[in-house]
Amino acid sequence: MIAIAPCLFDHMLDSFSARFLATPQDVLESLELHQMAQTFRLEVEHRDHFDAYCAWYYRVAAENQQDLEIMRSELNVRAWFDRPRA
Repeated sequence: MIAIAPCLFDHMLDSFSARFLATPQDVLESLELHQMAQTFRLEVEHRDHFDAYCAWYYRVAAENQQDLEIMRSELNVRAWFDRPRA
């Protein structure tokens, strides 16, 4: 194992810190950017789910309208039994 003199190691660490460690401002900007990206992603996901719900709702409403038209054209047997007695 190679022994490194403490002062040399401290100098290397200080040099590394100065070049690669982020400043508090950099960290804050990075966190803000991450928060904006998360907010945007959640908004897109919410809108996609809402669009899918609307498509489902309109499809079911159209099916129900078709069923209603079919029911209106069918013979109403119940009316024979519900008519008022004289």
